[in-house]
Amino acid sequence: MGVFDIAGKILGTDNSGAVNKANATMDEIGTLATTNKNQNQAMLDQYLAQMQDQFGGGAQAYENIVQNLAKAIGGADYSGFQYGGNVNGFYDPAAQQRANAAMEAIEGSAASGGSRFSSNFLDKVAAKQQALASEEWSKAYDRMMQDRAAQLEQWQTGQQAQNQKIQNLGSLANIYGMDRNALNDAVNSYYANSINNRNAYLQTVSDLAAGKAQNSLAQTNGITDIFGGAATIGAALLK
Repeated sequence: MGVFDIAGKILGTDNSGAVNKANATMDEIGTLATTNKNQNQAMLDQYLAQMQDQFGGGAQAYENIVQNLAKAIGGADYSGFQYGGNVNGFYDPAAQQRANAAMEAIEGSAASGGSRFSSNFLDKVAAKQQALASEEWSKAYDRMMQDRAAQLEQWQTGQQAQNQKIQNLGSLANIYGMDRNALNDAVNSYYANSINNRNAYLQTVSDLAAGKAQNSLAQTNGITDIFGGAATIGAALLK
């Protein structure tokens, strides 16, 4: 310490000690600001990790569910029930055999009575053939309607299953959609708060730097500063 510094302390013109203490306090504040900034960021990182654990699975599944839902809706049958059966396809293969047996019985009965060529015989044959045809058609029609009913029931069951699938996928899409929205909100909050945390730290560091600079400008180191100040004042008065 020089003579002028000692003199400055005696005269009370040396404020370097106070300035050094102020700067040391600012350094402590800067260290605390750094610690707080790191702790805040660590909590934000932990928060984001928790949100990802809680909602990340549902958010990731959302896209797959939406795709499956679109496929299910696009693949559904909206044309209504269509039946392609025809009564001709349901005749009993043994129908002709029964018709032949009935004709043989009529012919046998007519032959024994000697009336195979009478008008009464021909009327009986025609009536029997018509009755047999009507009976066989009726049986074929009933079989066709049974087949149609079975196919309709199968189609309705498939439609119900398809509609239930679409409904289930829609419900899952709503649930997973809420997870996705929650995660998006969490991510947005994370970035916003991280930016605010960083900006607050930068502002503190900037304020401390400005304070130290101001302290340096205000610092006096002894009696030489008095002479320097007096010379400045004198020069101003002589102008």
